[in-house]
Amino acid sequence: MAQQETEAGAKGVVQLLAAKANKNFADKIAAALARAGYRIADGAFDPNRIDAVLVLWTGVALDDADLIAKARDAWRARRLAPVSIGRVEPPFGAREMTPMDLAGWRGDDEDPRWGFVLTDIEELKLRARIRPPAEESAVSAPLQKTAPPSPKSQPAPAKTPDASPRVEAEKAEQSKPEHPKAEPKTPPQPRQARISPVLKAPRRSVQQTEQLSATLHPARHAWRYHILPAAPAAAGVLALLVLVAGGAYFAAGLRPAVEPAPERTAAPSASEEEPSEEKPEPGASLSLVRLAPGAKAPETAADRTSQQALKDGPFPPVYEAPQEEGPSVTVTAQIREGAITPPAEVMDGLAAEAETQEPEAMQYAALAAPRLKPVPLEGGRPEELAPEAPDAGEVPAEEFNQAALAELASAVEAARAKDRQAYRGDFFSDCAGCPDMAALEGGPFTMGAPREEAGRQSTDGPQRRVDIGYRFAIATRETTFDQWALCVEEGGCRAYVPADEGWGRADRPVINVSYEDAAAYARWLSAKTGRHYRLPSEAEWEYAARAGTGGAYSSGEAISAEEANFDASETAPVTAFRHNAFGLFGMHGNVQEWTLDCWAPSHNGGPSTGAARIDGDCSRRVVKGGAWNASGSSVRSAARRPADTERRASDTGFRVVRVLD
Repeated sequence: MAQQETEAGAKGVVQLLAAKANKNFADKIAAALARAGYRIADGAFDPNRIDAVLVLWTGVALDDADLIAKARDAWRARRLAPVSIGRVEPPFGAREMTPMDLAGWRGDDEDPRWGFVLTDIEELKLRARIRPPAEESAVSAPLQKTAPPSPKSQPAPAKTPDASPRVEAEKAEQSKPEHPKAEPKTPPQPRQARISPVLKAPRRSVQQTEQLSATLHPARHAWRYHILPAAPAAAGVLALLVLVAGGAYFAAGLRPAVEPAPERTAAPSASEEEPSEEKPEPGASLSLVRLAPGAKAPETAADRTSQQALKDGPFPPVYEAPQEEGPSVTVTAQIREGAITPPAEVMDGLAAEAETQEPEAMQYAALAAPRLKPVPLEGGRPEELAPEAPDAGEVPAEEFNQAALAELASAVEAARAKDRQAYRGDFFSDCAGCPDMAALEGGPFTMGAPREEAGRQSTDGPQRRVDIGYRFAIATRETTFDQWALCVEEGGCRAYVPADEGWGRADRPVINVSYEDAAAYARWLSAKTGRHYRLPSEAEWEYAARAGTGGAYSSGEAISAEEANFDASETAPVTAFRHNAFGLFGMHGNVQEWTLDCWAPSHNGGPSTGAARIDGDCSRRVVKGGAWNASGSSVRSAARRPADTERRASDTGFRVVRVLD
C-alpha cells in the first residue's frame, strides 16, 4: 500500500481555499494552522503531496467559479474540510459534509469549533496515508484506456504494512484453488482493466479502523459509531408508538359516550318548586328557521317562564301603553315619537339608567334620539301630549341631526388620521440638536430587486426574505451640516470640517464625509446621549426605505423629479421632498448613504435577520439611495453600489439608527 510521506518539520500539509474578499479571515485560519504544526501549500491540488484542503465558504465564495472548481477536485479526492462564516449552503456535498460555522471566531485555538476542524484535518490526513493503490491511481492519473501489461512483467502486489498476520493468512487461504486444474494449451487472454470513475471507500483492517477512530473527537466518535447506527431502529420504534397511539385515539373517538345516570332526590315542595329548563324530546334535533323581515321569533318555554315570573314576582307594576289598531309600534318608539307620555316612575328609572351608562355610550345615545322630559300625570293615567313651544336655546331636531352627522364624520376622519400617524411610527429626539428619530417595529420583508424590475443590476439580487426581529429607530432626515457642526464644537467628529461645494450648509445634508467620518459622528452621539447609535445595516436601510411597499420605489414603480432629488446639479435641503409612509425624508436621491455592510457582489449568503454583513470586502462598504447626480434607476430601494471607506465625495452622506429596548 502506498504511503504518503509527511514533509520534514511539519505535522501535515494543508491547502487553504478562500475568496480574495475574505483574506483577513483566511489569514487567521492560516496562522492557527501554523500554530498547530501544519504547513500551508500553494499551487494546484496534488493528492500525493497535500493531506487536506480547507475551503472557506461565504457568500462571496459562492460567486467564485475558480474556487468552486478547486474545491470540487478536492471533494472528489475526499480531501475537503469545509468551514463557513455564518449559515452558507455549499454548492456541492452538503449532505456528506456540513461546513463548520466559524462566525465570530477570532483565531482562538481553544475554541471547540476549531478543535473539530483540526479533527477533520487529522482524519483526512490518516485517510491519505492508508488509501489503496487503486484509489491513488484513480485520483492522481486521468481516466484513459491503455494496453494491458504482459502477465510476466506484471509486478507482484506489495504487502500492506499495516495488515495483521491473521488478515494475510485469510487472504492466502482464499487465493488457493479448490481443485487443481490442468494447464490449458493456449494462455488465456488478459481482460481489459477498467478504471471506475466512482471512488469506493477502501477496506480497512481492524488496526486501521482503530487508528482512525482514535483521531476523532469523542463527541463525533459517539455520533458516528453509536448514535447514527441506532437511528433507524429508534425511528422504527417511534413510528410504531405513534401508530399505536393513533389507533387508540381513533378507537376512543368511535366509542359512544356514556352519560352518568341522574341522581334521584326527593321531590321539592310546591313552595320550593322552581321552573326548570325545557328539555328536548327524544329524537329531536336543532334546526334553523328563516324568519320574514319584521317577523317575531317563535316563543320558547324559557320565554314563557320568564314572562310569568315577571308578572308574579315582587316587581313594581310596569306601565303598558294602550294598544290601538294599526301597525305595531314599541313603547320606546312611541315615547320617542311623542305619541304617548309615560308615567313619572318610568322616566325616573330611565334617567337613573342613563346615569350609569359609560360616557361614550351616552354620547352615541344622544346622537341617536332627542332628550326626553317627564310630564306630570293626573290620576295615574297618561294625558294627551299637548304641543309646547320650543325653548329659546333648543335646537330643532332636523338641525340637531345634521350637526351630529357632521360631528361624527369629523371624528371618523380624525381617527383615520391618527391611524396613519401611528403607521408612520413614533418620533423622538434624545437631546437638543440631536437628529429626529422614527421608531419602527421591524418585521419580515423581501430584500432585493426582482429580475423584471426596470434598471435592475446583477448586484441587486437575488431576492430573499429578511425578518428584522427587533425594534429600531432611524433618523427621519439625512445628517445635516448644522448637526455635524455641533459635533465638531463639542470635540467630536475628528475635528473635521467638510466642504459644502458652495451650495450652502444649515439644513442641507452634510457631504464629503467618509465611512470613518460617519462612524465618528455616531460614536459622539452615543457618548452624548448615553444611547447606542450607529450606521444602519443594508437590510435596516432598505426596510425603512420601502416603508411597507414592494415596488421599485416607496411611491410605486416609477418616480418623478417632483418626488426626489436626482438628475440635478446640487443637493437640496433634507425636507425639500415628500416623506414616505414611515415619515422618512430623502430615502430616494439627494445623497447616497453609508451602511455598515461590507461589500459583496450579490445577496447570496447574506444574513436573514437584519444584521450587517461582515464577510465581504470590508475595505469597501455598501452605499444606498442614490444621489443628486444619479439617474432615476439608481435611486431605487434595492439599488446598491460599493464605496471605499476613506472616500469623501460631494454625493455621499449618511443617517444614523438606534436599537430600541
